[in-house]
Amino acid sequence: AMEAIERIKSQISEKRKRLKHVSEEISNIELLKKELNKLEAYSDAVNKRIEEFRQRKDELSERLTKLVSIKSVREELLKRKARLRSVISETGSKEKTYSALVEICGSLGIQDWLLRRYLSAIESDANDILGLLTDGELSVRLVPEGTEKLAVRISDHLGERPYESYSGGEEFRIDFALRLALSRTLAQRSGFPLRTLIIDEGFGSQDEQGLQKLLEAIFDVSAEFEKIIVISHLPQLKNSFPARLEVEKTAEGSKVRVFA
Repeated sequence: AMEAIERIKSQISEKRKRLKHVSEEISNIELLKKELNKLEAYSDAVNKRIEEFRQRKDELSERLTKLVSIKSVREELLKRKARLRSVISETGSKEKTYSALVEICGSLGIQDWLLRRYLSAIESDANDILGLLTDGELSVRLVPEGTEKLAVRISDHLGERPYESYSGGEEFRIDFALRLALSRTLAQRSGFPLRTLIIDEGFGSQDEQGLQKLLEAIFDVSAEFEKIIVISHLPQLKNSFPARLEVEKTAEGSKVRVFA
């Protein structure tokens, strides 16, 4: 019995030693866990710092690329500046000559003289045609206003009135006279005769007398053209010209008949 008791005591002592050893191991493990947690926190902080440095590196790299590009542009601008200075230096002696040419060819030089000369011719021709169309009741004046504007002044027995105050038939006759006079002047200036005159509609705004006057004006200037083409929907004009094309709209489509 005593031996058994001693054996048990020995086992208990041994167990206590092992328990103490395990407790010490557990304490060491807890310390290691705390150290591990610290290391993990430090590792996270280091990784975060590394990521910040990486972003900063990318930003600096992008900035460096922009600076290199700006430097290249600056160098190109400096080269262009040098070339421009060279050009300005080379052309400086011609400045007075160019200034004189600009003054001569400008709005107050030859250009103004030519403009007034041609305006006078256009105005005279337009009034001749308009006199024929209106029995001398209407006349026009072409008045330059500044360097880029031209006023058309219309007069009748009541005096000078705005263009918009005239009837549609009168406006068409005024337009016809001005356009024909302008065409004559441009032909004379270019040195090439007018070959074709095309009149598209406008006759519907005329009364019988106005229509007859327009026809007389067309025949009066017919010697100046190889062809005169009149486009109209008025049936009373059909027999006014020696040749014509009649376009008729049918269910099968448009048909053209030639009368010569």
